[in-house]
Amino acid sequence: MALAKELQKLKDQTSEDGYLTIYLQTDQTSNDQQRGEWKIRLKNGLKKIEEYIEVENKVNIKRFKQVKKRATDAIYAIQTQLPKSIVIFASPQGNFFMRKLAVPVENQFSWAKEPMTEQLEEINKRYPKEGIVFLQKKICI
Repeated sequence: MALAKELQKLKDQTSEDGYLTIYLQTDQTSNDQQRGEWKIRLKNGLKKIEEYIEVENKVNIKRFKQVKKRATDAIYAIQTQLPKSIVIFASPQGNFFMRKLAVPVENQFSWAKEPMTEQLEEINKRYPKEGIVFLQKKICI
C-alpha cells in the first residue's frame, strides 16, 4: 500500500485508551549511533511516557505497557537489519503500523488519542516516490 494511503488510514483512527507513536532514528552509520544509542533513546522515551501516564491517568498504564512491549519486541526483532529510522503507531485495540525508513527522523515518542503523523507526512511530501533502481553493466566481448 502506498504511504499516502496508509497515512490517510492512520489519520482516520482514534483510540480513547491511547495511541503510541514512535519515531526512532536507528542509522548505524551515524557517529552518534555506532554504539547502539538508539536503544537508550527508545528506553528513555518510553520511560518518560510511562511516568507521565502514571501521574496523569493510572487507568491507562496497563494498556500502555502492553502496547510498549509489542512495539519494543518488533524493534528488537529487526535490530540486526536496522534501517536509518523506524516509525511505529500502535494502540491497545491491536492496531499496529511499523515502517522502516531510508531517511532520518527526529526522535519522538507520544501517547495520545490519535497517531502523530505530522513527521511522516512531511517525509512523504519531501520524498513522494518510492521505487527500485536496477543498474546493470553490460559487458561486450
